[in-house]
Amino acid sequence: MKSLTVRQARFCELMVEGKDGTAAYLGAGWTCSREAAKVSASRLLTLDNIKAKIAELRKPQTAESLIGQERALDQPAGQAQGLLHE
Repeated sequence: MKSLTVRQARFCELMVEGKDGTAAYLGAGWTCSREAAKVSASRLLTLDNIKAKIAELRKPQTAESLIGQERALDQPAGQAQGLLHE
């Protein structure tokens, strides 16, 4: 798989943080209009190496979420509700 540039890696990080494609593209350091950023971000999101990096970055987040859900299931109903919103 082709390695990512610094900007591409930052784009992936910003996507995982919840930014939309346009904001992630501009936040990664590219300078262009918002419309061009939207198009370019859309193109980046079709690349296998970008998709793989985003999936890799989301793995810890997913595992942490599952652990939180398991903790909630081990608690009485009233306490579980609060744990799910941590």
